[in-house]
Amino acid sequence: MTDSPAYSVLRQHLAMLALSGADPVTELRTAIAARELDTVTDPAAVLDWRLDPTGNHSAGPGPLAWTPGLPTETPTADAETAPVQARERIVAELARQISGNARAWTTATAPKWAQPLLGTDPELVADLAIWRASLHVPESDPRPTGPARYIAIERAHQQQLHRRILEVDGNTRLPQHRWAATVDRIDPRISTDPTWPIIATNIDAAARAGLDIENQLTNAAGARSLPDEMPATALWARLEIADTDLAAATPDRTKHTPEPDLQARTITNAVDAAPGDTHADWSETDTTADEFESTGREPDSGYEVDWL
Repeated sequence: MTDSPAYSVLRQHLAMLALSGADPVTELRTAIAARELDTVTDPAAVLDWRLDPTGNHSAGPGPLAWTPGLPTETPTADAETAPVQARERIVAELARQISGNARAWTTATAPKWAQPLLGTDPELVADLAIWRASLHVPESDPRPTGPARYIAIERAHQQQLHRRILEVDGNTRLPQHRWAATVDRIDPRISTDPTWPIIATNIDAAARAGLDIENQLTNAAGARSLPDEMPATALWARLEIADTDLAAATPDRTKHTPEPDLQARTITNAVDAAPGDTHADWSETDTTADEFESTGREPDSGYEVDWL
């Protein structure tokens, strides 16, 4: 059992049960007796699923929607849990600060991933900023939610964020929609580039700054064929338009908000310091127990779920 890939997850799950006042030994014996374990690949993962089929590992709600917290039955005045509860309050306060800063972003201060969403849904932008900060998503990653998550509670919240983004993306006033017809006449591949929403925001800013952007796009695309990968990014790079050229279309750049990277380091340090297997650096192989959450039934082996 201790050699199972998900043993650390099971061990923490048992600790959560103990904090809730349950007898973890009794609960574990009941889970073992429910069905045979001889044919499974990862018995620890299967037992973790049997103890709590929801995938929450018997944890309570945490300071963030995608972080597990102490069980709801945990004593509030306990010397062992007091530091964890204090850290949860710190994380909640940091999230509130990041939310406030994100809501104040402008085209001059917002990171590139947020530019296409400005002026649409401030609450969504704020929630994405908190999500990215807590999970170490680098500023250079153009995907609003960053890489795919594999921990069950994180995966569910990421899917929820994706749905909200799709709802906002239907807004025809967004730059990626307004300029799609223009670039489609040049090369239909441009608007299918994953970075297109960001590039479209830059194009829109250039047009508002008074540049003859449509003519520049046509000339740049005609110079030579665009690459198959990231054609929108390649096209924008050929224009050689500096940020200063877009200043007329953006608010005063002297207005400053706290650096997103500093905020990210603060909240991730607090989240990582809290007990629990909510670690941004986990990989797919570290989350064996969570793979069972999406099946709705007990698995016969530890690696049956097809992530694709």
